[in-house]
Amino acid sequence: MRQLLGPIALIVPFALLAACGQGEGAKTPPATPEARNSEASEAETLLTSLVTPRQKGRYAPRDECGAISGTEEFRLKLAQAVIDRDTDAFVALASPDIALDFGGGSGRAELRRRLMDPQYNLWEALQNLLPLGCAVNQQGGFTMPWYFTQNFGDRDAYTLLLVRGEGVPLLASQRRDAKVLRTFDWDIVQLEDSTDEDSPFAKVNDYGKLSGYMEWDKLRALVDYRLIVEEREDGWALSAFVAGD
Repeated sequence: MRQLLGPIALIVPFALLAACGQGEGAKTPPATPEARNSEASEAETLLTSLVTPRQKGRYAPRDECGAISGTEEFRLKLAQAVIDRDTDAFVALASPDIALDFGGGSGRAELRRRLMDPQYNLWEALQNLLPLGCAVNQQGGFTMPWYFTQNFGDRDAYTLLLVRGEGVPLLASQRRDAKVLRTFDWDIVQLEDSTDEDSPFAKVNDYGKLSGYMEWDKLRALVDYRLIVEEREDGWALSAFVAGD
């Protein structure tokens, strides 16, 4: 249950970042055209690595945002800021009132503080969510990851986990070489209460039909971090970077 508990507590992670808060130091010289092309390619790869080619599964990452004017440039800047761990560049893409949790945390100054605090581990969270696609939301902006805008009915979002990948096995026991009960392709499973928090495996079921075990690193909490982007007077801006519900 370790990865599900993170979003519920608004992610107080356990891993330290090797580099965070870059962008606070000395200015770097202007990049050459070749360097800029390389950066654009690297940023594009981060955004499309799981989208193209299209993978199997109902909730495989998709990009529905390409047709919206200005979104490609904004997302490339966003991805490059994440790759570079560039706090200044990332904060510059946020609205002044960006929401950061459901308890009143907001604003650029607080965003900067959290990006630089290894306890939040936000750079890793961003690195993990950006490849998961982009969806147009009901407000006319866009949401990343794509799956978050989909309809999951009246099920408890806190118990739902995204299966990250194709052919992910549901195992009969907590061993990698255990009998495979079935496989999943980018689907949703339900976390069971009996999951051992200290185990590398989560106990899950496909809505009560079949129960088994999956490795935690193949799962993502449905309510994990997401980015909401809105169009403001001066262009696109991050309006929310939150986890939980």
